[in-house]
Amino acid sequence: MKATANPEVLVVDDDRATCEEIKRLLSPHGFRVTGVADAEEMDRARRARHYHVILLDVVLPGEDGWSICKRLRAESFVGILMLSGERIEAAHRTGGLDLGADDYVTKPFDGGELRARVEAILRRASGVSGWRIDTRADLLYAPNGRLVKLTDEQFRLLLVLADNYPETVSHDDLLLGLLGPDRYQAHLESEEEFGNPNIPNRIRLLRRSLNDAYPGAEIIASVYRSGYRLTVGIARD
Repeated sequence: MKATANPEVLVVDDDRATCEEIKRLLSPHGFRVTGVADAEEMDRARRARHYHVILLDVVLPGEDGWSICKRLRAESFVGILMLSGERIEAAHRTGGLDLGADDYVTKPFDGGELRARVEAILRRASGVSGWRIDTRADLLYAPNGRLVKLTDEQFRLLLVLADNYPETVSHDDLLLGLLGPDRYQAHLESEEEFGNPNIPNRIRLLRRSLNDAYPGAEIIASVYRSGYRLTVGIARD
């Protein structure tokens, strides 16, 4: 396992005592734990910081845990551990996993078990991705060894995302990386010269190129109202 230094954990639970208990159990082992009470607070926290694992209570005020889980998985590959206040039936557990949760644990939980489940999610998320950049020739290779056919523009976008992994890159920063400082400044002063650089459309085309070389490649995640980020690291030669 490639260790993640001080993994960021976000606990979404309206029971403050539970949030504090999880912080007490995980913090001594190097985890940085933040607690929030509902979906709205979770969204604000995620816009401000990248989290490696989200511990998500099933029963929450407003949007419930199942709905949040489905939404999270649609926009990112963050690790999700569902928390339940009671023994839930197997059908419900399976339903949660079908929505994209990585695992679940019931309350009250044992500290050792909780940490083991969080660490297992981190191990799965930090495995070697197999993507590789040849920096001498500006080429990208997929995990299956195939050369990925990218335009110069797509390669520059990918490099910006790779340089900032695992952080989210804003539309403006992607545009800066795409155009370079001089052209970016000219764009700000006169949009007519370069037209409308549509970052979402360019990301869509980049995703298509990655998928052509490696079907099922979903390594670029959209972060709501923030930008985009890579879900895996890319090795460099």
